[in-house]
Amino acid sequence: MLAPMSNRSRFLMGTIAVLAFLAPAPAALAWPTVDPDGYRVPVLGGRWTVAMPETTARAAATPQPGAPTPREALDSVGVYESPNEGNFAVRGTMLESTRPDDLEAAVRSLPAPCAAPEYGRVGERTDLVAVRCSEPSPDGALRPLSVYAVHSDGWVDRIETLLETTNPDDAAARTAGVAYAEAVIATLRADSSTDAVERGTVEVARACEADGAADTLTLTLPEGWVAIRDPEPDGVLLRLMSVVPLGGERAIAAVQLVPAGSEPQRVPEGVGVLEPGQLLGNTVEWLVIHQDGAPTGVRRLATEVTVDCGGGATFARALWLSVGGPTATLDPGQRVIESLALGGGRGHTAAVAVVSSEAQVVEPDVDDDAAGGRAEVDRETERQGHFWSIAIGAGSLLLLGAALVMRGRTTRPK
Repeated sequence: MLAPMSNRSRFLMGTIAVLAFLAPAPAALAWPTVDPDGYRVPVLGGRWTVAMPETTARAAATPQPGAPTPREALDSVGVYESPNEGNFAVRGTMLESTRPDDLEAAVRSLPAPCAAPEYGRVGERTDLVAVRCSEPSPDGALRPLSVYAVHSDGWVDRIETLLETTNPDDAAARTAGVAYAEAVIATLRADSSTDAVERGTVEVARACEADGAADTLTLTLPEGWVAIRDPEPDGVLLRLMSVVPLGGERAIAAVQLVPAGSEPQRVPEGVGVLEPGQLLGNTVEWLVIHQDGAPTGVRRLATEVTVDCGGGATFARALWLSVGGPTATLDPGQRVIESLALGGGRGHTAAVAVVSSEAQVVEPDVDDDAAGGRAEVDRETERQGHFWSIAIGAGSLLLLGAALVMRGRTTRPK
C-alpha cells in the first residue's frame, strides 16, 4: 500500500506540472510543403522549373577565378532561406551534352560530388539519374541529391541541391532537409525557353559600320557544333564546342575580340612549335602545345586584324584564338575557327598580323660550363614538370579542364 503523499510532495509535483505547461515547445522542423502545381522557380533561365517558395532568390552562379562571367541560362542558382530550418539551394548547370545510350553508366563514370555516392532514380522517372550523398563534398557543401536530367530536346543538364541546416549537429533537422530536397527534385520539369546557344552562322563583330551598312565578321559552325557568347565589358568572347553524348571527349575552342594592341597571354619560348594555317585569306602560324605521348593538346593564335573601311576609317581589333582537347579533335576545331569570314559586299578585306604567343626566355649569365649544364638540365626538368600547368594557364580561355573528357564545369560540382 502506497504511503500518503505529503503536502511538500504535492507542491513539488504541481510546480513541475505548471513549468512543463509554460515551457515553450521545441521548434518543429517544417520545411515548406511542396506543391507540384504551386509556385515554380525557373532553373537555367526557364529551361527547367521546380516547385519552391516564392521567396526563393535567383541568380547566376558565382564565377571561378579567371572564368567567364556566368549567365543564368547556363549556370543558375535558386536559394531559399528558412528562418528555423536553414538554407536550401538548387543549382542548374547546362552541360551541352546529349543523352548517351546508357545514361546511368555515363553518370557513374563522372566525378561524384562525395566519396561514397549512391546512384538510383527519383521515384519512377526515367529521365533522371540521381546521385545521393550523405556526407559533404570536398568543398564542404552538403549536396544530398544531384540529378543528371534529360531535357525534352535530348540534352542532359546537372541539377544539384545544397543543404545547410541551422544546427549541423541536429540529425533530425538534416533528415528533414534531405526529405525536402527529394520532394523538390521530384517536381523538376522541362520547360520551353530561349536557346542559350547559337548555331550555324554566328556573328562575331560588325566592322565599317556606316549609313546602316556594315561588314560582318562571322563564323560558320558545322552540324553538331554550338557557340556560347559570354559577357565581356570591352569585347567579344565566344566559346565553341562540339555537342557529344554525356561523358564523351570533345574539343573546346575560343574566339576573343578585344581592343587593338591588347597583349595576349604568353607561354615560355620553346614550349610549343609553329604550324601553318589560314585566317581571313591570310597565311598564319598556330602555336601548337603538345607533349609527346599525351592524348591532348592546345593550339593558340594571337593576331591583330585591320579592315580599311575607306575614307580614312579603320576597323582594328586584337583577335585571340585557341582550341584544346583530345588530339583527334584539334584539326576539326581549328577548321571551325578558320571559317572566320568578312562579309558585306563592299570589297573590304581584312589584314592579319600575327602576334607572338611566346615569351622570350632570359638565360642566366653563367660562366662555369658545368654549372651551366646542370642549370639547363634543371630548366628542362622544370619545363616538363610544369608543361600542362603552363598550357592551361596560358590557354585559360579554353577552359581546358572542361575540354578534356568534360571534367570541368561539365561534371564536377563547384
